[in-house]
Amino acid sequence: RCYDSWSTNSCWFFLDTLVNESIDGSNLAEKHSFEYFGKSYLWNRTYPYDWDVMGYFHGGGYYPIDWTHIDTAATRLYYQTLGVEPNHWKYPDPTQMMAGMLTQVNFPVGGYQKFTYEPHITAGGIIAGGVRVKQIDNYDPLSGVTSRKFYKYTSLADTTASSGVNSFEPF
Repeated sequence: RCYDSWSTNSCWFFLDTLVNESIDGSNLAEKHSFEYFGKSYLWNRTYPYDWDVMGYFHGGGYYPIDWTHIDTAATRLYYQTLGVEPNHWKYPDPTQMMAGMLTQVNFPVGGYQKFTYEPHITAGGIIAGGVRVKQIDNYDPLSGVTSRKFYKYTSLADTTASSGVNSFEPF
């Protein structure tokens, strides 16, 4: 299905459901459904104000943006060194980069798998573009138990800081 809430002729496609139908004529079908965060926030793919320096959704000046997420001197210095002005629309915005991310898969028997994300942060503490998985919850309807798996992106040398590395300079 094409989601284009802004009538910009910029369709975003999301997998809403997946149905496995039996081939033996029994008419049995298993339906999986998928949920996403903020599908309606995504706007025109070609509009430069909607994308940060790393190419991830930002929302530009069209949505209320809280700039307090740029809370490290390292982040500000890094982007200013690259020529990005303070409080500029090209700074990565963790409150916006979640738009369009898969948040939950619902299984035919009633269980689900839920995804929680966090912003990419480099080893130097710089907020980079995009998100990474922070936690996955699996709910089993038969037992009523939710199991959780947490993901930490650290090195063996320092388990308190992010091990993230930028693969390229954004400019």
